[in-house]
Amino acid sequence: MVPDFYKNTLGSSIVYCLVPLIKLDITNHDTYLKMLGFNLVCTFIASLFFWEVYDFDSWLWTLDSYIARAFGINCFINNVIHLTSYHSCFFSAAPIFLYSLGFLTKDKEDYKSTLLLHILFRYLLFCNSVLLLDNNKYDLIKTMTPLYITTCATIYNFDRIGYWKSVGYVVACVLTRCFLLLG
Repeated sequence: MVPDFYKNTLGSSIVYCLVPLIKLDITNHDTYLKMLGFNLVCTFIASLFFWEVYDFDSWLWTLDSYIARAFGINCFINNVIHLTSYHSCFFSAAPIFLYSLGFLTKDKEDYKSTLLLHILFRYLLFCNSVLLLDNNKYDLIKTMTPLYITTCATIYNFDRIGYWKSVGYVVACVLTRCFLLLG
């Protein structure tokens, strides 16, 4: 099983999926993109609760997996409709590849690689969401990328030294929110 302290890095990094909804006005988008926005909120809630419990046998894991798959399908549909062929292929194939590779590294108990692959997987989905919801503009990605990397690195290093055992997962999410305020 993935070490328990990784849950803070993985759980708190999901807060970034809300950035496109907070920073962008999606009220004028078509129905497919509005559904993507709704799916982002559901993904955030399900993942946040799963990583708090961090039990792969729980109903929260099943819910998180189901909503994440729905999000993946939603992204694929929107990629085909709204992005160029190159972007559509890349943002449809790369996350699936990273997620699958993450399961292989988890089975081989290479947990650092699993953590890195899942962080990259989430980052690509964040970029994909921004491109879809911001009319293929890169400004928000350029602003948020250093914050995402800094947040994940900070929380991971606090995890390594055992800091989160005393303050917990909720504080990690609050810290992530503080980093977001910088953007």
